[in-house]
Amino acid sequence: MEALFIFAAAVCVLYFVLIVAYSGIGTSFCFVWLFFAGLCTAMSWFCIYIRGHKNCLPRRGIVFISTSFILGIAVLLVTVGVVLHASRIPPKKDLDYVIVLGAKVYPDRLSKSLKNRLDRAYEYYKENPDTKFVLSGGQGKDEYLPEAVAMYNYLHLKGIPGENMIMEIFSESTTENIAYSKLVIEEDAYRTRVLHKKSSSAESDVSVGVLTNDFHVMRAVMIAKERGIKNISGISAPSDLVLFPHFCVRECAAIIKDRIMGNM
Repeated sequence: MEALFIFAAAVCVLYFVLIVAYSGIGTSFCFVWLFFAGLCTAMSWFCIYIRGHKNCLPRRGIVFISTSFILGIAVLLVTVGVVLHASRIPPKKDLDYVIVLGAKVYPDRLSKSLKNRLDRAYEYYKENPDTKFVLSGGQGKDEYLPEAVAMYNYLHLKGIPGENMIMEIFSESTTENIAYSKLVIEEDAYRTRVLHKKSSSAESDVSVGVLTNDFHVMRAVMIAKERGIKNISGISAPSDLVLFPHFCVRECAAIIKDRIMGNM
């Protein structure tokens, strides 16, 4: 058993090195892989120690440590499975609005995650030309303009007309993306009803999609439901294959955090 833990620790260290080499030491949450490596190493030492000192700990202590480790792994794997399942659900057609979540904007380019989201939004537009896109993303401290503006410029150059896009430039997190976009949608839906002299209807009658990278879809949809967007569905964009395992692990931590904070 200890050999398996040592192997797992080595894999975690090698993947950490790969992440740093591929996307830099500043990659969010990357040091969790060193934590996993240390945890696996500790479990390997624990197995060796227990085998050599059979009576050093009461049986209940051994069972507790082993069960806690196995339970933690099981929770992680189940959560990743649910995240993957949510990303594979086909998007609904002819949605009234699609919230496109922002991501990092560099001075000279869009991040790969954001470009993948926008390319997926354009694909959806070609199949559903009446859908309006709410481009949601504020300006980070190291960004030269709001993410929503960069998103608008990119999609407009690809061919989505301005009347099909609405910018939300104040949000700084997924929760704010959803909350502020909901307000934008309610305002636009009301304005549209007044303009076309339609009778007022419940906001839940408006169909909404939330478009983000595959690993992020489940959390975004759950946050939207918690914020009162009942007729909500996810639209999945691809993510970087090298970083995909890391993104899934990071997303599990974000899901736990949002659950504790009541965001979903």
